[in-house]
Amino acid sequence: MAIGSTPSVGLIGLKAFIVQVQAFISPGLPYFSIIGLPDASLSEARERVKSACQATGFGWPQTRVTVNMSPAAMPKRGSSHDLAIAASVLCAAGAIGHDCLEDTIVLGEVNLDGSVLPIHGLLPIMLHAEERGVRKMIVPHRNLDEASMVDGLDVVGVRHVGELIELMGGDATYTIPDTPVTDETTTDQSPTSHPNDCGDMNEVLGQEHAKWALQVAAAGGHNILLVGPPGSGKSMLSKRLPSILPDMTRQEQLDVTQIYSVMGLLRPDHPLIESRPFRSPHHTVSAAALAGGGANVRPGEISLAHKGVLFLDELPEFRRDAVEAMRQPLEDGQVTISRVQGSQTFPCEFMLVCAMNP
Repeated sequence: MAIGSTPSVGLIGLKAFIVQVQAFISPGLPYFSIIGLPDASLSEARERVKSACQATGFGWPQTRVTVNMSPAAMPKRGSSHDLAIAASVLCAAGAIGHDCLEDTIVLGEVNLDGSVLPIHGLLPIMLHAEERGVRKMIVPHRNLDEASMVDGLDVVGVRHVGELIELMGGDATYTIPDTPVTDETTTDQSPTSHPNDCGDMNEVLGQEHAKWALQVAAAGGHNILLVGPPGSGKSMLSKRLPSILPDMTRQEQLDVTQIYSVMGLLRPDHPLIESRPFRSPHHTVSAAALAGGGANVRPGEISLAHKGVLFLDELPEFRRDAVEAMRQPLEDGQVTISRVQGSQTFPCEFMLVCAMNP
């Protein structure tokens, strides 16, 4: 009987918590189980991890393998624990040393061929690890740009489970795929990294009265309602409002990037969000999509517009319950989503810009 242990980090909303992944190899019929309140995607890690470990030349134990994720009372979601599960099993089987990963957090999703895929929500995880005094982390190689935003951590990127084994002093036989897996991160919903990508107010000729009103709103952080006939330039002016807002501070950039990291909306080539977000949901948006919610509580449009602009075009067409859902968040600068499993609080300090016909 042998036990291997590897620390990881779980994420619920924007709140991170340390997860201790323990693998126990004991006599019995071949069976692989994961316990500790895993969700469906994490339960499926059994086949991914087993195949990924075998892709390194590691002989999977032909006995009973049990993986426990503590604290057991906290739900574990997503595939970001795959690499930690693999590391704990390898540690229990003796493929890597038992003391190699005691103070190193391991994160990453694994493919069947052993390649390590990028994960969502790395920035809030790293900020939490820094607060807890953790100094070493192993993350997917394609997350290194996002990991570089947090100073003071010794971060190593791996592309294959075999690299993790070699990093810990073990031997592995593997081949890294020549063609990387296409990143499925949706970039068209993320705010631009350049302030002029949505247009600049200098491009607008005329409209002096409306531009003056937008300048006053931008200077004081006020909400504003634009009323005018179709084609008068309401949407055009609103999209250019971020170009006259003050530049974000470093802390504001990190706060906004955390939200987009959790949602998987960061650009792989430029993960840090440097310009203020501009969100323009369709008038059919539901209250849950606007304020946040879902089975696994996620930020809504008002949180995605944090430190930026939320534009509601054709305001009278929006559902009443969706508009009413913004009342308290507009006053408090944050929104609390309560469900049976618990509650999550997301920041939502934004400028509300609305447009409508007379």
